Formats: sequence, structure tokens, C-alpha cells
Amino acid sequence: MRDKMSAFTIIELVIVIVILGIIGGVVFMRWPSDAVTVEAQAQQLVNDVRYIQFLAHTRNTSYRINFSTNQYSFTETDGVTAVNHPATENNVISLDTGIMISDSGLPKHFIVFNRKGVPYTDAGVTTVLSSNATIKLTGSSGSKVVTISPETGKVSLS
Repeated sequence: MRDKMSAFTIIELVIVIVILGIIGGVVFMRWPSDAVTVEAQAQQLVNDVRYIQFLAHTRNTSYRINFSTNQYSFTETDGVTAVNHPATENNVISLDTGIMISDSGLPKHFIVFNRKGVPYTDAGVTTVLSSNATIKLTGSSGSKVVTISPETGKVSLS
């Protein structure tokens, strides 16, 4: 009499391979790409600039956004006193790894909004933004530019 050996049949192996392929495809399709991350973080920056502008207007005081290479922060005009973000309860917003910030039109790498929402380029709120300020977010797959208009402080994303 022959002993029966236990083993997987070819059909069972094919079914397992197909299931693993489907799971791998779903995970790959849902994995965030750098392009999506740059777009999302640029949109968050637009919303945050609008928030600080709105905050300055509603609280009848000036607030500032400070930019560095991989993060930005909210402060009062002194650049020291933190103003917390409503969602994170922290004043510093760090960008995802590999995403960098560069700005032009902001000689001191910050922008101040006065109580009327008008953008300024100095802490003393005396030098009005004279031309468009741009904040560029760059990742390995591309970049997005946030533009702040003079006088009105209109914020746009391109």
C-alpha cells in the first residue's frame, strides 16, 4: 500500500499567487506617490496662509508665517511667540521627507498679515508686499507654487 503524501496542489498554489497579486495591486495603487504628496502639502500651505490671514483680520492684530527649507511656522510678528495651528495644536508644520520649500519675493523668508489681511515683508509691518510672493514646494516628481498677491493677500496655487 502506498503512503499518501501531503502537499499543495497546483490549483491551490495558483489561487494563492492570484490572491497575493490582487492584494499587492491594491496596496500599490493606494500607496501615496510623491506627486500626490506635493499637491496635498501645497494645498495645506494655501489653506494655512488663508487661515493666518483670517486670524489676523478677526483678532484685529498681525500674524506671521516663517519659512525654512522643510517646514513653516506660525508666530506673532515678533517671530518668537507661537500661534498654534488649530488642527495640530502646534505652531510648526513639517513637510514630508523629500519635499523642500523655496520662496521669492520674501527677502526675510517670512510674511506678515496685518489686521486687514494685507501682506507685509517685515516684522514692523511697515513694508507692504510690493509684488507677488511665491513659495515653491518641490519633490522628486515635480513642484507646486503658492502665490500671494500684494495689497489683497490673495493666495493661489499653480
